[in-house]
Amino acid sequence: MVKVTRKGEEIRQFLLNNIEEHPKNIVHFTSNKFNISRQAVNKHIKLLITQNAIISNGTTNNRIYSLSILQLQDKIYDLK
Repeated sequence: MVKVTRKGEEIRQFLLNNIEEHPKNIVHFTSNKFNISRQAVNKHIKLLITQNAIISNGTTNNRIYSLSILQLQDKIYDLK
């Protein structure tokens, strides 16, 4: 079972690393890279969405994926 987990982690890391360059076709791109089905890629994408790592906009064929902003902070520093 360890091999399956490592493969899944590798797929999810690939998704995170490539989603900005392929926001519209990341499922197809990942499916071809790992020789897995679109449904398998979508399972990994759903997991990343529930972990708030990525977000999706649009529906079905017009869906676009992007990385989530995990934390946004504004700070003001005194420059004395």
